[in-house]
Amino acid sequence: MIDPRESVERHKVIEIRELIGKNVYTMEGDYVGRVLDIILSLRDLSISKIIVSYENPRLVPPDINKDHKPLGIPYNWIYGIGDAIILSTFPKFFRRKKEEGS
Repeated sequence: MIDPRESVERHKVIEIRELIGKNVYTMEGDYVGRVLDIILSLRDLSISKIIVSYENPRLVPPDINKDHKPLGIPYNWIYGIGDAIILSTFPKFFRRKKEEGS
């Protein structure tokens, strides 16, 4: 027989404020940055994105993010949350935005 308390323990619920300040890493162990903020979807009351500080120019080259703006990372990219946040995916290549008129 399945004990319903088991499923509660396996699916830990955390408060949104616990995410702020957590370090974010790729599956390969590359440091991405630190969670600065959370974007919520009011449609279904879920987390849409995490806003992460720009701290690793190897992952997002400075010529792509000249102003070192924080990164908006879709919540569905998250593999796991514990002492840190691990991303299941992160783009390997970034393209420059096309300049207007070209």
